[in-house]
Amino acid sequence: MSASVATLARAEAYRMARQRSTWILAGILLGYLLILLVSFAAILAAPGQVEGFDKETFLAPLRADTVGFTSTIFLGTTGILVVVLAAMSVGQEFSRGTVRSLLLAGATRRAFGVAKFVVLAAVAALLAIVGVAFAYGAAGAFGAAIGERLVTVRAGDVAWRALALFVSLMGWGVLTASL
Repeated sequence: MSASVATLARAEAYRMARQRSTWILAGILLGYLLILLVSFAAILAAPGQVEGFDKETFLAPLRADTVGFTSTIFLGTTGILVVVLAAMSVGQEFSRGTVRSLLLAGATRRAFGVAKFVVLAAVAALLAIVGVAFAYGAAGAFGAAIGERLVTVRAGDVAWRALALFVSLMGWGVLTASL
């Protein structure tokens, strides 16, 4: 009797949620994004020119596409962490020998791979939602720092940004997991 993809995906999600390294990665992401958000907002709110930082150069892309700019910041940070998470997910199965146990217990290689993909897709979807929330929140914070309204929220834009983040994160995750 072979294990189903759903059973393997549940086990993988459970294993990923219980690993300390997953939560460390989440903490790194949150800390780094908060540092970026607070430091950029503080620089933008500072009166006059800040040495070594041209506000107008920074504000040009921010005014042109605020949410796109902030979601790119999120993607740059999160993409690296998704690569690490995907590599850990697959690599630990081999280093601990659990892949051999799963295959001997009747799981097929296909079910094993699909289960990893499903969990990675769930993580990418969650991060895409968090990324859109961060992008709009950061855009609002930057707008408040300079005294301008930089954000207009339209449902189509929110969905498009979430989809773009999801596809990008999945691309990095799948690329890493398949190596």
